Amino acid sequence: MRKLALRICFLSLLTFTVLSCKDEPKGEIDGGDSDQSTSTISPVEPEEPVTPPPVSKADLRVSNLKIEKVVEAGGNKMHYVSVVITNHGETEARGFDCGFTYKCPAGLVLSSGNDLVQGGYLGPNASRTYGARIKISCDPIPAFLDISLDPDFNDDVDESNEQNNMLKTRLTIPF
Repeated sequence: MRKLALRICFLSLLTFTVLSCKDEPKGEIDGGDSDQSTSTISPVEPEEPVTPPPVSKADLRVSNLKIEKVVEAGGNKMHYVSVVITNHGETEARGFDCGFTYKCPAGLVLSSGNDLVQGGYLGPNASRTYGARIKISCDPIPAFLDISLDPDFNDDVDESNEQNNMLKTRLTIPF
């Protein structure tokens, strides 16, 4: 009988312990002395926040520079200049201006101003062809010109690489 009473006490104590631990919040439980009726719960360490990968800034580059002869009414000789500007970055490029300079054979450097783009916009990884009619001010018009283009010559766009904007080339000028 005594063994049976001890077994019942033991099973009751075991059941009470299992049930009381079942609803405990996550974390370590400091049992302390067995005579104490309260338990201390250590907090669970929060997980590290996930940091998104960095987004690259805009990156403007020019390509496919072309020049064509245009004869306007009245025989005025003009040229049409076109260029593809591409934003290789992952953020938009907004507010850029693009003109070009050219060097006449006599050494005179002239600028077209902001003739190709004023206040341009390109979304991430987008490209667009820009163009304008210009008058080449060399007299006489040479067979070729050394031309420089910078799609962000005022540095209006915060770019990941400011050094790769410029395109310098020698173009044959159609008559």
